[in-house]
Amino acid sequence: MTEYLRFLNERLPQFQTEAAYWEDRIGTAHEFHMFLLDNDTKLCFSVVFDGDFKPYIDDFINKGGPWFDSLFSGVVDGYKGMNDPGFLKWFGQFLISAEFFYASYPESTRRDVEKGLRVVNAFEHLLDEAQS
Repeated sequence: MTEYLRFLNERLPQFQTEAAYWEDRIGTAHEFHMFLLDNDTKLCFSVVFDGDFKPYIDDFINKGGPWFDSLFSGVVDGYKGMNDPGFLKWFGQFLISAEFFYASYPESTRRDVEKGLRVVNAFEHLLDEAQS
């Protein structure tokens, strides 16, 4: 795992650049975090997503698979890719549900937030034009 974490550290800027593209394809992720722990010997990632787990994990596999495969293939023990029929069982052994989670606006989806931001930006642009 340590070699992988060196690889990850070296490619973090590239992965950071790619994240918006892949997370937008998934469409239900609000936040995605990766942490290097225990002197860079362990990797933890957490995701905040809309709705139920099943639709999220389906999108995660079907729409974000190539990106996650580039992160984990050949470097994380037992990872055979998201198209592997045993992926969900393998992945499931690492899942940990939050004991406590708070969301300011739990009824808002990621798409709702994006739409709201577009409306606010358009309104601000309109106000700026009116002041000119």
